[in-house]
Amino acid sequence: MTGARRCDPASPSKAYFYSLLGVGTSGPALTTYEYLTLTLQPNGHQTAGAWATGASQVAQGRWQLGAWVADSTVSSAIAAGSTYVFLGGGLDASGAAANAVDAGKIGAGGDLGTISATPKDFTSNSAGYGVCAANGQLFTFGGAGGAPSGGARSASLIAPPPTLAASSWNSEGLSLVSSRYLMGSSVQSAFIFLVGGQTSTSAASTSTELVIW
Repeated sequence: MTGARRCDPASPSKAYFYSLLGVGTSGPALTTYEYLTLTLQPNGHQTAGAWATGASQVAQGRWQLGAWVADSTVSSAIAAGSTYVFLGGGLDASGAAANAVDAGKIGAGGDLGTISATPKDFTSNSAGYGVCAANGQLFTFGGAGGAPSGGARSASLIAPPPTLAASSWNSEGLSLVSSRYLMGSSVQSAFIFLVGGQTSTSAASTSTELVIW
């Protein structure tokens, strides 16, 4: 399960937190998502509504996936006021690779509408990777083969959205300081922070590293 938060295209006082796919305590990996409505108050506080189930599903259930949020500040291929949530590849409930990449467009009220299965699937297995959406691209860090790794890959956003270029998911040619898997990732300005996770030397690392996009 992975989450993303974004504002409503019709109401700047509304935002949504998404719980995307995942795996339950029993049974196959989930193909559904849910979203929680947040109302933003003038004082900066938030009030939460109720969870709702998305209208559409993906074809390939998976977990240990990453998610990207992309709008016109990420890519000129996306019209102003439109926001897409991309769901990356991961693992199925048995631990096998599930390399599908899907995307939905945030609509008024928070639903992602009809989920597109055509952006451009992963070309090799990855799970538990870090993510960043910037400079017209979607990036992954580590997690190759569902294990600690130190490389990065990228996919280019092209028109019409949510299409990804045919040459997507190629190596970025960089190496992390530590091979990582199941890390946290966050972006501030041009800085990508990769936090903790499993490394080649630690089952639960406390280290953080910085990548500049």
